[in-house]
Amino acid sequence: MKSLSPNAAVIFAFIGVAILAWTGVCWGDWILLHKTEDAEVYYDKDDVTTSSSGTANVWVKYDYTKQGVSNKVNLLGTKFENLDHSIILFEFDCVGKLVLSLSTVYFSKDKSVIENKELDNNWEFISTGSLFDALYNKVCNK
Repeated sequence: MKSLSPNAAVIFAFIGVAILAWTGVCWGDWILLHKTEDAEVYYDKDDVTTSSSGTANVWVKYDYTKQGVSNKVNLLGTKFENLDHSIILFEFDCVGKLVLSLSTVYFSKDKSVIENKELDNNWEFISTGSLFDALYNKVCNK
């Protein structure tokens, strides 16, 4: 029997985690972090993972308002018209005060996945007073 390639295994694991995340099976309580006109932003404090190299990973959930859905439709297209929420996996460099977006899953109101994508971004510096600064202070225990 042929085994999965490492990339395929990561993709299948991510999809499984995303489905479990959406259903709430493997998550603790979502903690409200911030509200905007576009969304309420939550993080899963019980599922923060840290490494000995000084990084921390955390899932963030965006519950979109009508305005937020409209803005996503304008930005990403009509397939987002039934958008309900998204979950995004962020990695924080707790030593360098940097953040990296790893993956995003968008969910519709009927509980189906609209889009699931791994992100290939660069590390970004975290500005003082920003949403990422508040999250950095929570997950990096600053």
